[in-house]
Amino acid sequence: MQRHAMHPPRKAPKRAKDEIQLWSPLCTERFFPMRVGVAEPLRAFQIVQAGRCILYPGYYLHRKRSVYHLALYTSAGLGQIRGDGRAWRVEPNTLMLAPARAGYEYKPLRPRWRFVWFHLEDSGEWEHLKERGVGVRRTTLTTQIHHTAHGYMSEAARSHASAIRAAHLYALLITALLERDLRSGLTARSQEVEEQLQALWERVADDLKRRWTVPQLAAHLHVSVPHFHRLVVANEGTSPIQMLTRLRMLRAQELLAGYTLSIRDVAEQIGYDNEFAFSTAFKRFAGIPPREFRSRYG
Repeated sequence: MQRHAMHPPRKAPKRAKDEIQLWSPLCTERFFPMRVGVAEPLRAFQIVQAGRCILYPGYYLHRKRSVYHLALYTSAGLGQIRGDGRAWRVEPNTLMLAPARAGYEYKPLRPRWRFVWFHLEDSGEWEHLKERGVGVRRTTLTTQIHHTAHGYMSEAARSHASAIRAAHLYALLITALLERDLRSGLTARSQEVEEQLQALWERVADDLKRRWTVPQLAAHLHVSVPHFHRLVVANEGTSPIQMLTRLRMLRAQELLAGYTLSIRDVAEQIGYDNEFAFSTAFKRFAGIPPREFRSRYG
């Protein structure tokens, strides 16, 4: 697993296989807490690691072949990245992207290069990042990303219940902002597929009583079942059946928390034949039975 070090010595070559990292003694870095109970939204978004850095001249990182996708948001200072035979200046309000399996190197050009970085899994969901390769582009989300990252790290460092809830909300906001930025680089064909899937899931969500099957879902996109499965995994990070279950369970949570329907009626509303099957599926999804969920959040 690729890692940066915190408060390392002046030089630390060969941090990992195919990686060289040199440090200036003034550099600092803090990692996002990724423990269970706090970081679930980040993990679900396939964020493996994340952190906040302030780097000074003397720092240098070289990766011959990256294991993860890198997304880096600069808020202050100036850096440089090289990859794919080109070099870019990394200024404030830019997003630096380096896809998994790419080679790249970066370093600060001025003191106090400040940024937040994210490592994402090399999965089908982010396959489109490889189409553009290493590069830098403008973004309007840097300030929000940095403020939200600071809020998440501050709340996640605390142990009381209100702080954990706040950290969870910050994590959700981080993933929403990243989703907006990282999806903006989709090819026209990928964008079309994403829009078709979004329309399909909206139709499914409007008719959850229906006994949907994967062949029926595939038919709405006029593709084969195997191809539909690949499209859903690539765009949603899960299978069609799991996506359908997720939509049903999210609606069940809404009905349990906001309405007085019986558990049996909730089950019927989202397409389950009996209360037992629904309760089993709900507990698998939410970690608690429907009645306990209602008592907590209703």
